[in-house]
Amino acid sequence: MKNKIENQRFSVWKLNRISNKGISPLIATVLIIGFTIVLSALVITWGTGLFKKTVSSTEELSEFNLLCTTGINFEGTAQYKDGGQIIETLLSNRNEKEIYGFHFTVRDKENTLPTKNFVTDPAIAPGTEEVIAPAIGSRNLPAFSTKTYEVGLGNGGYELIDVRPIVQLESGAKRVCGDNPQAVNVKNAAPA
Repeated sequence: MKNKIENQRFSVWKLNRISNKGISPLIATVLIIGFTIVLSALVITWGTGLFKKTVSSTEELSEFNLLCTTGINFEGTAQYKDGGQIIETLLSNRNEKEIYGFHFTVRDKENTLPTKNFVTDPAIAPGTEEVIAPAIGSRNLPAFSTKTYEVGLGNGGYELIDVRPIVQLESGAKRVCGDNPQAVNVKNAAPA
């Protein structure tokens, strides 16, 4: 019986010793190295994605600025027709780059009348009125060409039309060049 009790004490002592021992230092080191590698991979993946996104957006912005400042050169004249109901704008592209449409802002010199905005592509500026002519599908202005655009006003009194070209980036996105619109005087200004 005494031998049996001592065997049980030895078994309990052995169990306590095993359970108190913990993780071996070698296994702990391997686990720490593994966690470090996984964490490093996650940080590198995130950092690479952030870097690529930043480079892409910076590249697109610089392409847009370059197109708007040096890639666009056009001239225009505007006049009323149909008794002041429509402004007809004749625009000439003087550059080798195609212009993918226009954004028009019609206003008077004293800013007493509300401004009216028109666009050749309604997807670019949702909620903006669409030009009357030319028809959809032929609103781009190819290099070294001239085209007439018409905006319907409903009333006269407007003396200026600010013209902003729409450019297409390499990605296919279209954007309005908005910093320096070209102001075109409207001839035969109809009374308000």
